[in-house]
Amino acid sequence: MGENYEADRFKEHYQTRLPLLDSLINEGGWLREQIVCPPEEKEWMVPKTPSEAARREQGKSFSGYPVDLAIFDSAESAGDWQHVKILVETKAPNIDSGLSQLEIYLGLEPNARMGFWTNGVSSARVYRLPDGTFDVQRGAPAPRVGENVIKASRRPLTYRDLSVPTEAQLRLAFSSVLNVVAANDSTSTRPEQRLNEICNVVLTKLRSDSLGMMSPDEPLEFQLDSDPEATSRRVNNLYRSYRNSQRDLFTADDGDEIGFDIDSIQKMVLVFQGLNLKKMEPTALSYAFQVFRNANLKIGDGQYFTPWKVIEAGVKLMGVTARDKVADPACGTGGFLSAVFSSVVGQCDGDEALKAEMRTWAHRNLFGVDRDSINVKLARSIMVGIGDGSTNVCFGDSLRETRWPHYGAKLSEALANESFTVVVTNPPFGNNLKLTAKEALANGYTICKHSSGGKSSSSYSDTELGIVFAERSFRMLKPGGRLG
Repeated sequence: MGENYEADRFKEHYQTRLPLLDSLINEGGWLREQIVCPPEEKEWMVPKTPSEAARREQGKSFSGYPVDLAIFDSAESAGDWQHVKILVETKAPNIDSGLSQLEIYLGLEPNARMGFWTNGVSSARVYRLPDGTFDVQRGAPAPRVGENVIKASRRPLTYRDLSVPTEAQLRLAFSSVLNVVAANDSTSTRPEQRLNEICNVVLTKLRSDSLGMMSPDEPLEFQLDSDPEATSRRVNNLYRSYRNSQRDLFTADDGDEIGFDIDSIQKMVLVFQGLNLKKMEPTALSYAFQVFRNANLKIGDGQYFTPWKVIEAGVKLMGVTARDKVADPACGTGGFLSAVFSSVVGQCDGDEALKAEMRTWAHRNLFGVDRDSINVKLARSIMVGIGDGSTNVCFGDSLRETRWPHYGAKLSEALANESFTVVVTNPPFGNNLKLTAKEALANGYTICKHSSGGKSSSSYSDTELGIVFAERSFRMLKPGGRLG
């Protein structure tokens, strides 16, 4: 029996698998390097269970099903489970068994969207749809490069179909989106640009969820359409409408369309469309957004993002309540702002009406400023996701008051003297980050009156920004206010 099995495997390899491999390369346009095909490479293994998939994600050994061929979205990502595109089977005895096998595999391989079966004579494709069902196309040819393998579900998605993700699931979704645009997008090439456009996608998704809450049985705008071009057109229409109605949430540089190519938008919509972001707990959403905070880390310019445990501890020590008016003049991506909001909402003891009232509180009493436009966009995205107060996150230079008119009246409100009961911040520090003596004089920072040795002086000296932020923050406090 063992000899017969090996003979069948030998026959299958040379009569079916290798001719298919040649066809995929010579006719389908795939690169050999983006196809895993034994015996030249080790068989691709699909985890047998979700727990085995978790072991794979952790880099541990796992139990899996061997696949005859696995096609990845690029040669560079071949062998990476996050980039599996198509699974191919050639060894099942008949088409029904082959399709059944592929449906099982596609259900266990989270990023593969299509399976292909052939015995050298008959063939079929099976697509995994977003709703978990399958679309089978018998007699379909082998896949070609550039074909759309992401199909919409048969029934349009409504708000009632959305599920609230766990924090871990949303972090994975954000990581997946970052991987998509970093590996594949041909439009956005700079990291800052990519992050800005990802924020635009997240804001558009949040807008779709908000509209869906009001009409839960109507088809959502943010979902896959019949083809990638239609999906892109649908999402861009919603983005454009939202941008035009909520200018404060977007930057002056945001264009009429999201700055990603059609295929990237299609993949991002696939990742996000089934998630309900509006019903996530503020803390969980804020934790998940740390994926974007880490991606936006700047090296060498004094920016670093405060660990979440430090943020939570700081907010707890400040004892913030709904009676406070709070500001962060160096808010970065909004870690302290989101933690303050989460803390105040957490004091509502599950009272939904009171939670809703806290959104009004945030709109009137929670302010942040940063001079990095990407940070501001990220902070606004987080605040939109967890509640409100997003329009109080301002782009501008907190220290150089002489420049404030350039940024508009909102900045002056966010930094007004003697206006806040709490200021909590982690400003940029560094020997190369200084306010000049001339700027200190123009803005009246008395903390800058010191000699080069640090002793008190009657004249102004160049001073580290972090030290100057202490005086800026102190100015913002009402009598009896608290500074962290």
